[in-house]
Amino acid sequence: MNQILILIFSAFTFLPNSTIGQDKISVPIKKYIYNNFKDTIKFTKLDVGYFPFFDSLKIIDSIQIDGQGSKEIIFYRICKGQIEEHGGTFDVSEKKEIGKYEIWNLDTKICLFEAVNYMRSDFKRFRVYEQSEGNEFYKYDLIIDSVGKITLKNFKTKVQATTLKQKSSKKNGIFKMRKVPYYYVLKPDNEEGDYKFINGKYSKYN
Repeated sequence: MNQILILIFSAFTFLPNSTIGQDKISVPIKKYIYNNFKDTIKFTKLDVGYFPFFDSLKIIDSIQIDGQGSKEIIFYRICKGQIEEHGGTFDVSEKKEIGKYEIWNLDTKICLFEAVNYMRSDFKRFRVYEQSEGNEFYKYDLIIDSVGKITLKNFKTKVQATTLKQKSSKKNGIFKMRKVPYYYVLKPDNEEGDYKFINGKYSKYN
């Protein structure tokens, strides 16, 4: 099958040579067109904030998984976004980056497996109902063998966050606030282990 990668962009307008940090601005990737422009698969939007400012797509490999038709395609997507909200009662600044594997069946136009194997978020959130800042991070490795078995391993997570809490005493009628660390479990999108393609779908088997 003749496969041609064409990146179809959304209707946002950007200056092509502008940059944010070290990354060239791009707009969200929407489609992959192949088979001499006859077929299209549509990608879902990656959740990285109100304003995604970087979005890339590359083909990692192709492999026969379901035993029929065209080889399945393994894509890797990287997307970065940010949120900036500033007002009289709120002050929010957040940046987020994710990396995601997607395995697509080109014949059925179905995504067989998806894995956000990398996520980093840096945030400052000061609202009436939330006052916190810090960063969170996780990553893991995805390995796929020649027959399509997927192994997810080497999971790493890290959370560093503080929140504002009121001190128990007050001075001159004013309560003072202080930063204190707080902890929570950051859960990746998939579990560690092996996944096999059985009866038309991937299932975890250990």
